Amino acid sequence: MGTGDHTAVLKQRFDELASGLSELENLRSRVIAAEQMQKMRSADRKPAAPIHRTAKLKSSSAKSDRPKRRLARPPGAGQ
Repeated sequence: MGTGDHTAVLKQRFDELASGLSELENLRSRVIAAEQMQKMRSADRKPAAPIHRTAKLKSSSAKSDRPKRRLARPPGAGQ
C-alpha cells in the first residue's frame, strides 16, 4: 500500500468519524431538548395524586391477641 493510499484511507476514516461525531452531537442536543420539554410539562401539571392502593391484610404479627367475638362464645350458647 502506497503512502497516497494510506492517506486516502485515513482521510476517509476521519470523515466517517467526524460524521458520526456530528450525529452524536445532534442526538445529544435532541435528548437535552426533550428532557427540558418533559420538565416543563411536569412543572405545568399539578402534582400527581397519591396512588391509592388496596388495603393489605394485616400480618399475623399485627393482629390483635384477643380472639374474635364469634370464637369467644361458650360452645353451644347460640343453638
